[in-house]
Amino acid sequence: MRFAISNFRVIAAILFVFSLWFCIFRVIFYRLSGDWSPLAKAISAVARGAEIFLRAFAFTVLFGWAGGTFVCLATSAALPLQDTRLAALDRMLGFDWLQFLAFTNSYAAISQSLVLAYHSALPQMLFLYLLLSFGRREARLAEFLSLFCLTFSATCFLMLLVPAAGAYSHYHPSREAFDGFSVDAGMWHYQTFTMLRTQSAAVIKMEHLKGLVTFPSFHTALAIITAYAVRNIRFIVLPAVVLNGIVIISTLPEGGHFLVDVLAGAVIALGAIGLSRGPPFGRLMKCRM
Repeated sequence: MRFAISNFRVIAAILFVFSLWFCIFRVIFYRLSGDWSPLAKAISAVARGAEIFLRAFAFTVLFGWAGGTFVCLATSAALPLQDTRLAALDRMLGFDWLQFLAFTNSYAAISQSLVLAYHSALPQMLFLYLLLSFGRREARLAEFLSLFCLTFSATCFLMLLVPAAGAYSHYHPSREAFDGFSVDAGMWHYQTFTMLRTQSAAVIKMEHLKGLVTFPSFHTALAIITAYAVRNIRFIVLPAVVLNGIVIISTLPEGGHFLVDVLAGAVIALGAIGLSRGPPFGRLMKCRM
């Protein structure tokens, strides 16, 4: 495999923009140092919040690219697919994926709500970063980023060991069976997934770095740690818990995950949270960004 040259141009452009904004914030802080006027304080507070947000966003983007590259390499290892075993585990748990798909698809309000919830994951992250950055909750933001790293790394490792194409690829439902969901629900990754597994000289491009993981469900892990990040924040925690509960449900019909994918993602998230609350990670995550 090889890394497309165009990726380096994208990365260079993003790094230039991040660096430029960091320099702008440094200039603002330098010019306003020693100025205790209300206007200066307000500008400094906004600039400080924006700088925290930018650092968190830059970290997420660069870490995501590194992790996404690993996912592409892990997919290209082309280990035997485990969809049949995952579907069998679902049946052992008494879960019928096709029946659940039919139920959720039979009510337009339910299917559309699940579609919107599933695709709210990234907007939720942006809102969370803004909330914690401008709310001066740096320790909480650092904790979320740490949990993001732990859950994403564990997800990448397990998807290498248990590769799967997804429930839609396994069951092949007709379009009428999920016409309430996205046209490419659970299958937007399939072309890239197949290409990485079959081509001997595949090229990694930035657009490949998404949606390749079936087991475990990172959407589920992300939903849990997002809701956990806003604990004790009034007027936010309850809507976040409800919305992310719907996100977890949506990973089945819209994300094309098996039930065991969702359970594994939940175990990863809860394990990461438990690890973060104990030494030595607990002390590290309490450090300010």
